[in-house]
Amino acid sequence: MLIWIVFILTYVFFAFLSVYSSNKLVRKLGVTLLILSAIYFTGFRDALGQDYHNYVRSIDYNLVLSFLEPMRAILSIIIKNTVFSYVLFFVFFATVTHFLFIRSSYFFMSSFVIILLYLFNSSLYGQSFNVVRQMFASSIFFFAFRYIVNSQKKKYLLSILLAMTSHFSSFILIPVYFYAKIQISTFFFILLYLLSLCYDFINSYIVIIISKILPLKYIGYLISYEKASFSYLILIYNILWLFCLLKRKEILKLKYGNAVFNLGFLSLFFYNISRANLIFQRLSLFFLIFLMIEFTFLAKIYRIKGDNRGLLINSLVVVVFFSIFVFSLINTPIEGLPTRILPLSSIFD
Repeated sequence: MLIWIVFILTYVFFAFLSVYSSNKLVRKLGVTLLILSAIYFTGFRDALGQDYHNYVRSIDYNLVLSFLEPMRAILSIIIKNTVFSYVLFFVFFATVTHFLFIRSSYFFMSSFVIILLYLFNSSLYGQSFNVVRQMFASSIFFFAFRYIVNSQKKKYLLSILLAMTSHFSSFILIPVYFYAKIQISTFFFILLYLLSLCYDFINSYIVIIISKILPLKYIGYLISYEKASFSYLILIYNILWLFCLLKRKEILKLKYGNAVFNLGFLSLFFYNISRANLIFQRLSLFFLIFLMIEFTFLAKIYRIKGDNRGLLINSLVVVVFFSIFVFSLINTPIEGLPTRILPLSSIFD
């Protein structure tokens, strides 16, 4: 637990410097140290989670030589045939993921709050490495958001193709380029939201339809009976999003408001229907950062009016997610928490 305390304090301090320092050089230094601290804490944690051992085993037995995900296969070959250890696998994904997520956060106005929410909601900071490749792909998608709002289709497509080299499910992000740009009526969003709440009743019919178009490797996940359990985190997502829905007209007037609202809703929608099938919760992770940004837009509406309620909303959102984050850590068995960070030399055998 001491490792977590040190990391959180370090992370928040560097994040604050990177945004609020009056010295440009200090801000740049804050960004660099923030990214490096995130990489070190994530990439050099010691063998946490079942998937960590699964990745190691797959490298040992050459189980990832797939044309569908060449990034993972190339890394495995390098590790298997050079002086590098398994740690390189996790350090590489942590480096790209944190660099793109943190650097892209400065693309938005409330970057300090977004960076904190990324810490408190990122699965990479959890108790395992179960989504290390998907977070890598998500970071590329987040970086590619600029290509959506700037109407650069080719660059966006190349970005998603790169994300697919690590996690093939990223192919679902290709049509998102067009979805993010269209204006959808509030009435239609309400219908989709209500559908997400009662999706459990029609899941079996939807599965039959989707299974006919999905690649074979994902059908096993789709027909799984594993469901996401109720959590206070999902409840809070829903409550905050409903407030955003009430203020949607004002959010759409903000820079990137329409795209962020559309993408944020996808995360909430997939979270809600994951009560019928856990695979949808994995899909929601692609868009989770935009749901967090949508919440900061709610505060921004008041801030541009000079209303102190904007600061109050941002503070409240951060405190709520920080409390859930800490509560989760406290209730995690001690064997699920990092007890040490590996030395830098561990990247070599």
